[in-house]
Amino acid sequence: MNDYVTKKDLDDSLGKFKAEIKEEFRRHTGLILEEFDKRINFVIEGQEVLTQRVDKIDSRLSNLETKVDKIDSRLSNLETKVDNIHEELISHRDNTELHVQVVKQRGKKRA
Repeated sequence: MNDYVTKKDLDDSLGKFKAEIKEEFRRHTGLILEEFDKRINFVIEGQEVLTQRVDKIDSRLSNLETKVDKIDSRLSNLETKVDNIHEELISHRDNTELHVQVVKQRGKKRA
């Protein structure tokens, strides 16, 4: 039996070892890429869900803005009506005070 290792034996062993390392590297890289792809897909799905939720919130906000605009318009109309009533009350009070003075003057003339 030969206990000596030749250069060719070393080169062959080194070549096999390099091939095994390359294959292991390819396998490991493939696993990492698969895991990365899964995580990217998970992030993409999360972004899609968030986009849908933001769109839904945007729609609800738009509806609320429309309702607030309607309420604002109604409030403005009510303010106008209250202002008109206020003016009518002032006019009525002025007429009432004038009427009271006229009645007092008539009473003085009769007396």
